[in-house]
Amino acid sequence: LVALAPRSIPRVEQVGLDWVVLAYALATSLGAGILFGLVPALRASREAPAETLKEGGRASSQGASGRVRRALVVTEVALAVVMLCGAGVLLRSLLKLQSADLGFDPRSVLTARVSPTATTYDESRLIVFYTQLLERVRAVPGVLSAGAAGWLPVVDNGGMWGLLAEGQSYDRLPRGPVAVPQQATAGYFEAMGLKVIAGRGFTDADRESGPYVGIVSRSLATELWPNADPIGKRFRVGGGSMFMTVVGVVRDVRHYGLVD
Repeated sequence: LVALAPRSIPRVEQVGLDWVVLAYALATSLGAGILFGLVPALRASREAPAETLKEGGRASSQGASGRVRRALVVTEVALAVVMLCGAGVLLRSLLKLQSADLGFDPRSVLTARVSPTATTYDESRLIVFYTQLLERVRAVPGVLSAGAAGWLPVVDNGGMWGLLAEGQSYDRLPRGPVAVPQQATAGYFEAMGLKVIAGRGFTDADRESGPYVGIVSRSLATELWPNADPIGKRFRVGGGSMFMTVVGVVRDVRHYGLVD
């Protein structure tokens, strides 16, 4: 459970089994079983078995004690049905979440959060830092690909930004298309198992000195250019003035958890 928990949960690394709590739960379970089993046993021991058999079940089911027993049985069955239904729904939801298509393949992917301080690294030194870092990671034996990104899908939260395709206009931008912008380097799509379905992914030539290019998801490409090939089209993000050229289209990725 700790391995599946988001890292954003406070002090999740301290979660573990407490043997004192476990022993207390075991003792409570055994004590409850003994207590609720001992009371009927003591009551039955005070009655003569022969007389009880002669009276039959009809007499024993009458009176206040019979009504209490029937009420307890009905309550136990009702609670058991509720718990069984809840467990079934929970199991169904878990199986559905496990089979959800994330848009990428998280198997054999190792992630690490790197946050250089702004006082030590200016923009130029930051580019050199990440370039050298990725080169060293790619040189590690067993590493097939490596890349960097601004944030991770599913576990991190990226903000929604409005988009404007070149040649199109909207009366009010909030009514126009929106997307979650992501900054990524060459190798990111390969490392995440995120398939490029049209065009190409980022390369080392896609730097600040080169053309201003971007990659869009399949849903965004359909929304911005429903009846046209998105490769070569241009759009801008938010209130920026620069248009970027689409060089590739990738599969849709779940950003805000497994259900969004």
